[in-house]
Amino acid sequence: FDSERAFEKELKEVMHSYGYELTEDIYKSTIGLTGKGLKEKMLLNFGMDYPFEEISKKARQRVNTLFKNGDIDIKFGIPELLKYFNNKGIKCAVASSTKSEYVDLYLKSAGLRNYFNSVTGGEETERSKPEPDIFLAACKKENSVPENTIVFEDSPNGVTAALRANMDVIC
Repeated sequence: FDSERAFEKELKEVMHSYGYELTEDIYKSTIGLTGKGLKEKMLLNFGMDYPFEEISKKARQRVNTLFKNGDIDIKFGIPELLKYFNNKGIKCAVASSTKSEYVDLYLKSAGLRNYFNSVTGGEETERSKPEPDIFLAACKKENSVPENTIVFEDSPNGVTAALRANMDVIC
C-alpha cells in the first residue's frame, strides 16, 4: 500500500492541530521505525513534552478510516505480483513495522489477506527497522532461511534491515 503518504498527511494534520510542524525530512527519517525507537525520534525532534501517544493514536485512527473506506491505493502491480506468486506456489509473508492487527485490517480491506501465510507486526520485536529483527522473526514464523528469502521494501530503513538480515531486497 501507499500507506506512508497517507500516514504522513494524517500525522501532519494532527500534529498541526497541536501546534507542531512535521517536515518531510523528519517524517522520512521515521519510516520503518516503531514503538520505542519511533517515540525517541519524535521526542528528539519535538521535545520531551510532545504528546507522542495521543497524536500517534489520532493519526492511526484517521489512517484506519481511510483503509476501511478503500481510500488507500495499492501500489501498482502488487495484486498481479501476488497472484503470480500464488500460482507458482511461492510463499508470501508480511513483515511490517505497523502493528499486525492493523496490517490484517488493511490487507482484508483490500482483498489481499489470503495471499499471505502470516503477518509479523512491529509489536512482535523489540527493535524496529533498520535492525533486522522483524524480517528474522517473519522467517522464523515461516520456517524460512533468510538467505533464501526476498524482501520487497519501500523504505530506506527497511532496505537496511533486510540487508542486515542477509536477505536479498527489492526496493
